Amino acid sequence: MADPEYERKAVNYFEKYLYPDINPFDFETKGEYFQFLEENDVRSLKGDLVKSHGELLIANYLFTHGIEYQYEARYQIPVQTVEFQQYKPDFYLIEHDIYIEHYGIDREHKTAPFIDAKKYNEGIDWKRKTHAENGTVCLETFHYQKLENSLITELEKQLMAHNVTVEPIADKAILETLREMGQVSILASLMESLLTHVKSSCESMEQAVKLAQDACKTGQAMAALDLIVPIIEKYDRWLESNDEIDFNDMIHRSTHYVEDRKYIPQWKYILIDEFQDISGPRANLVKALRNSRKDCSLFCVGDDWQSIYRFAGSDLNYTTNFSLEFGDHSLTKLDKTYRFNNSICDVATKFVTQNPIQQKKELVTKDRVDKAAVSILRTQNCTDSSQIDL
Repeated sequence: MADPEYERKAVNYFEKYLYPDINPFDFETKGEYFQFLEENDVRSLKGDLVKSHGELLIANYLFTHGIEYQYEARYQIPVQTVEFQQYKPDFYLIEHDIYIEHYGIDREHKTAPFIDAKKYNEGIDWKRKTHAENGTVCLETFHYQKLENSLITELEKQLMAHNVTVEPIADKAILETLREMGQVSILASLMESLLTHVKSSCESMEQAVKLAQDACKTGQAMAALDLIVPIIEKYDRWLESNDEIDFNDMIHRSTHYVEDRKYIPQWKYILIDEFQDISGPRANLVKALRNSRKDCSLFCVGDDWQSIYRFAGSDLNYTTNFSLEFGDHSLTKLDKTYRFNNSICDVATKFVTQNPIQQKKELVTKDRVDKAAVSILRTQNCTDSSQIDL
């Protein structure tokens, strides 16, 4: 953080990429959408709990550019009725007496599936009429501008047209505020996890860059990579200066030793358990060991439904696409479970197979029951282990 260039990258990450780039149009129900917001605790740099990623970008822009604002402040003129509570625009610029409304519509005035488009657009008309009748200024931004990456540009144009002074806050001051909020510590934990993930999944930084470029959220992945690369480079220099290697280095070096014939294994049989948790570099080591002698046989046991170590670098493709990675093979299905009864199996299967990538399986249970065996209890503490009772 002492490096000004790194400070800028960190602020950019906090401002634009800290949270998933959510699109309300991808959710079928209002409950699902707001549950996502709640679970991810989507807050602006100022600490406001916002209702969309578009609002997040606006709030963060105002904060980092020294424009004082209030989020969802009450409209200065009473307009509440028996049916409707007092109007609360999305943003109010205190020093300039200007409101900002961010509307969740596309260019055809369509809304997210869980919103009544007719009522929503009638609401937009009412808000415009209210501001016009009361002589108040309201700037407008739209969901489609965010999708077209023009949201902040269009907002800046409107701010300039109304003589709103923009004075960017120094990155160091922004980071100090985030440090007080505990966000810098959270970022440090993320970087620690990412360091392990990159080193366990990639043999080179070029490979890491390609993975980031191919990610579904390329912008977020590249912004995170900009932060982790200097850390990895410094970490590797520290290892070298102390004449040490870590576990991931052991995997990479072992693979090269086998491939270069510096080490010739004598094993005829290679047995691997929990194969679903294997990573790319470890799979390469296995291939090198197997290919070191013609009569070597590979035996793997794994279940793609039980893969939980993606955060540590595991790659499920080696299990679901086994033949593409390791060639012809024979497959024995272990389709009988002794862990739970058929009722729990049905619930677990329905949950796991929500992911279309999971392989289809028909499981048979030893124990069978005729009643429900899973209860979900909502508690105040969502981490309470008593929340799910099997």
